[in-house]
Amino acid sequence: MVSAHLPEPAPTHLRPSRFSHLILQTPQFPEMTAWYKTALSAEPMFENAVVCFLSYDEEHHRIMIGHNPNATPRDPKAAGVVHFAYAVETLDDLVHQYLRLKSVASFRTAESTTASRPRSTTTTQIRTRSSSRSTTTRPASQ
Repeated sequence: MVSAHLPEPAPTHLRPSRFSHLILQTPQFPEMTAWYKTALSAEPMFENAVVCFLSYDEEHHRIMIGHNPNATPRDPKAAGVVHFAYAVETLDDLVHQYLRLKSVASFRTAESTTASRPRSTTTTQIRTRSSSRSTTTRPASQ
């Protein structure tokens, strides 16, 4: 049996202190901004018809979404980001997040349609820091 080994982290002066932000582009600008506002309980720091800067904490923005009407869906075999994850503090927080999103019609898989829910080949995962249990949500990244 093979066991996993976590390497020692690099010295702090050689690595970033934290992840700052993510930039996405989409032809489905209103749908994508609404999705991230709901999924992350994010607030717009600045928003117009072309760009939306969202934050859910003390950072000036964590996600920037740009409207690009000419953007096309990526080939699922293309190189690039396939997954990114958000951590929550406890399993209770994870369950609360799951129940909150489950109560929102656009997040209910059985009731969502392709037209009402942005599609993606990229997934966003929300997991607890103290647990290996996780829930995965699928945002728009096109």
